[in-house]
Amino acid sequence: MRWHWSWMVGMAGLGALATGCASTQSQSQTTPEPATASAPVNGDPTASAQARATDTMNSALKAQQEAAKQQKETDDEYRALDQKQDELAVAQSKAVADNERAVQKQTEANRARGDAMRVSEQAGDKAVSAQKQDQKLMGQRATNVDGELVDLQKDSIAVERKKGPTLYLHVGSGTVITLDGKPAKLDSLPMGAPIHAAFEPGIDLPRARRIEATTPANEEQSGESDQSDTAPADNDNAPDQGDSNAKQNSKSNSTAPDNNQQ
Repeated sequence: MRWHWSWMVGMAGLGALATGCASTQSQSQTTPEPATASAPVNGDPTASAQARATDTMNSALKAQQEAAKQQKETDDEYRALDQKQDELAVAQSKAVADNERAVQKQTEANRARGDAMRVSEQAGDKAVSAQKQDQKLMGQRATNVDGELVDLQKDSIAVERKKGPTLYLHVGSGTVITLDGKPAKLDSLPMGAPIHAAFEPGIDLPRARRIEATTPANEEQSGESDQSDTAPADNDNAPDQGDSNAKQNSKSNSTAPDNNQQ
């Protein structure tokens, strides 16, 4: 729009210039050329003035074309600048949107990190609480335990308690082991035997300080039954004394002489 307006102004100026030239030509026909004026063309002052007017008009037209060209270039630059500004505005809007999304994602990441930290802290607190509870329970039952022998390994035993979970105890060289009040080895303890054990906290398992085992009642009865079955039946195998005496008397009577016959 700018260069169209400039073109119209230029054409109006060119028209005014042409009108001025025509007026000058009219005056040159009625007014003689001063002595100091340029020499007439072929002795015709009117033709000389017309030629100068034509040159002036050509120069003005050329200047007008150059101005129009410059104006067009200026308009192109303005249009390019407007386009750049529009692109810059779009890029700024996109950057703002991207920044808002980045801030939102960062906020969500911070929230998730905070939640994870809280969960971790809660888990740590629970673990510490459970450890303290275990230590407390261990301290409470760090003296004695009563139960039944349900597992026997090379260096450990498992005692099933009437109340509470099965307790596993480490058996070392310093553990005192007895069976029915007599010293015994670990592998001689019968399964199912009543156990009374004293222990103390250890690294992996509580350490047994003393293990007192008692032979189960069913095994004692089984042992007595075996002894009664293997004992000799003296009454059945012993000879009958009465029968022996009767046999001896009969033999004596048969061998004695008959007095009546004599």
